[in-house]
Amino acid sequence: MTPERIERALLEVTREARSEQLPHVDWAAIEDQLPMTRVHTVPPRAFNFRPWILAASFAVAGVALGLGLARRQPDPHAAAVARSKAQTGPAAAKPQANQDINGDALQPGARVAATDLPQTVVHAGHARWTLAPHSEGTLLANGDIVTIRLDRGSVTSRVTKSSRTETFAVEAADVRVAAHGTEFVVSLGADGVSVSVTEGSVLVGPREEPSAGQLLISPAAKRYTLAGGPAEDDRGLEALGAHPTRSRTAGEEPAASASASAGSRLGLETTLKKAPAKHVSASAAASGTSEEEEDPRPSDPSPDGLERATTSVMRLAQACFKQRTIAGEGVRVTAQTSVTFRTLPQGGVNRVVFEPPLSPAVQACVNAGQSAIQTEATRNGFQVSRTIELER
Repeated sequence: MTPERIERALLEVTREARSEQLPHVDWAAIEDQLPMTRVHTVPPRAFNFRPWILAASFAVAGVALGLGLARRQPDPHAAAVARSKAQTGPAAAKPQANQDINGDALQPGARVAATDLPQTVVHAGHARWTLAPHSEGTLLANGDIVTIRLDRGSVTSRVTKSSRTETFAVEAADVRVAAHGTEFVVSLGADGVSVSVTEGSVLVGPREEPSAGQLLISPAAKRYTLAGGPAEDDRGLEALGAHPTRSRTAGEEPAASASASAGSRLGLETTLKKAPAKHVSASAAASGTSEEEEDPRPSDPSPDGLERATTSVMRLAQACFKQRTIAGEGVRVTAQTSVTFRTLPQGGVNRVVFEPPLSPAVQACVNAGQSAIQTEATRNGFQVSRTIELER
């Protein structure tokens, strides 16, 4: 069969199929004849809300717990305010220092006393003097020359440098200490007066002779009798920072002169009095020995005694620095200085000096506490210098 005939036959069949109607099919009868049951539509399953309810319950419980903890913890700002009030409350009840007194408003004869805390008097642009705790002083003169009298305890003075020869003086018993722009400490005791110069120079002499006396150049410390003369138990202590004085034989003089002192580290001329001749008893003369050689006290302290004295002084300095140095919350204050102290022949500390100097409040505290330190007795006392780092 040729392709033309095949195409014509296909077209004929298509035409006939289009002209005939589709037969009717009874689908219900056919379904009844099938060997199977009817298929029923399963209804949709109900939605389960239980997991969501449990999750919501846990969320609500967590929020409630968080609110409870937040209520128990104080507000940071409120806590900071409470701490500030707690810290400022005791400070207001017990101040760190008394309020400074205006010295220019005081009249001659005014009496100033320090309680448990130091008391400072300020003469604007001129000088400021601080009484150690439980010390008393009287203002004798006010003006171009400020003069005070130390009635009890210790006073630390800082004087502004001036072209005038004398602008400030302290009298203690019959001793007069005149400053020429300096910082110095004067302490009055039952057996004498101690003068320590930490900066500049002072003239120390009898109260009745203002222009006469001995010039002390920093750093220096001396002890004087209540009458104004050098103390016998303080011989050889010319300046803190010098070597301990060694014992001399009878009639020997100190090896010092104007030319020697001109070449010293101070670079200033000082005159030293000759050592007084030592009395020799009859028994000592017969045996050919002096009373100094018969002194049972050792020339130098024992190593343990030296260590104990040094430790006591350094502990006192550390305690006074912590007590008298004011620092804010979270602030750490440190100071490195050199502490030098000299002991008395009969025992005890004569003077404690810091270089560079510490604040007047700390120095006054050390002056008040040094009397409680006990040291070994030696022929001429001994001197110690140490570097110390203080912390508050």
